Amino acid sequence: FAVLIHDLVHLYSIEVGVALPALEPLEIQYLDYVDWERRCFDAGALEVHRTFWMKELENLPELVTMPTDRPRPPVQTSRGARHMAEWPPELTAALKEVARLEGATLFMVLLAAFQALVYRHTGEADIPIGSAIANRNRAEVEKVVGFFANNIVLRGNLSGNPTVRELIARTRDSALN
Repeated sequence: FAVLIHDLVHLYSIEVGVALPALEPLEIQYLDYVDWERRCFDAGALEVHRTFWMKELENLPELVTMPTDRPRPPVQTSRGARHMAEWPPELTAALKEVARLEGATLFMVLLAAFQALVYRHTGEADIPIGSAIANRNRAEVEKVVGFFANNIVLRGNLSGNPTVRELIARTRDSALN
């Protein structure tokens, strides 16, 4: 949405008389990206990805059962809720420093912490977590409006009682793979 909003604000500013240069033409369009991806898959990339994910999802637990305050309904729905909370800036800074020291991102550190929390409540050492990824891994597509997102499974491996440092390293490796 940031790309779309930027372009709309830019065009609106021009329309109301703010002297701005015209938007630069894009190097590629979304259709070009789709065509490139299709050609990659046709050239064998699909089989490489399929092989990776078949191995990655092998023996995936069907359900990690979390203790809840009430029984699960017989038919699950996608209704959910959210809880908003603010962290003190000092905590965020400290977590970013941990990430920097471990060669990880803040996302990886928070994912490792979440996996540890799930492990603590379930006792399950294999923690699969679904995550959306932006999939904008080429500079040419940074300014293109289009749906590039993918959903992936990041598996947490808490076997062997890892230290925090080991868990962050495992989580980093999983995310990078």
